[in-house]
Amino acid sequence: MLSEGWDAKTVTHVMGLRAFSSQLLCEQVVGRGLRRTSYEVDPETGLFRAEYVNIFGVPFTFLPHEEKSETPPPPPPPVRPVMALPEREAEFGISWPNIVRIEHVFSPRLSLDWASVKSLELKADDVVLQAELAVMLSGKPDLQRVAEISLDELARKLRPQTLVFEAA
Repeated sequence: MLSEGWDAKTVTHVMGLRAFSSQLLCEQVVGRGLRRTSYEVDPETGLFRAEYVNIFGVPFTFLPHEEKSETPPPPPPPVRPVMALPEREAEFGISWPNIVRIEHVFSPRLSLDWASVKSLELKADDVVLQAELAVMLSGKPDLQRVAEISLDELARKLRPQTLVFEAA
């Protein structure tokens, strides 16, 4: 429970009941118990009062061992929770939404100004109907192995999308 992000500020004992797979997990579990329960300053020293957590079953090698002659620390003073007055809750209350997930819906819009598009003119003289293909050797075409490609025949056998894909 202490390795899953559960936040309790009043942990006084940590008992490791299972094997830890890493030193980092041990440190995380112990760190949950080392959170301060009180931020009140001791008026005599001007420092925070010492807070302790008893740790059992966690294989740390750098934690100091408790001596039996040491007296246990005094319990921390009770903490006063701060809450809004019930009559002001509706006006000044703060609530957090429970967000399950956020979905971004992308709906692209394509617009075109047809008046600014130039018309395409096709001329029969500019249309290539035949091409030659040669194998490249050392960056130069091998003219001994030239093969003829009939574009008319390809157009009859293949869809235009397939031709564009193969050419690309």
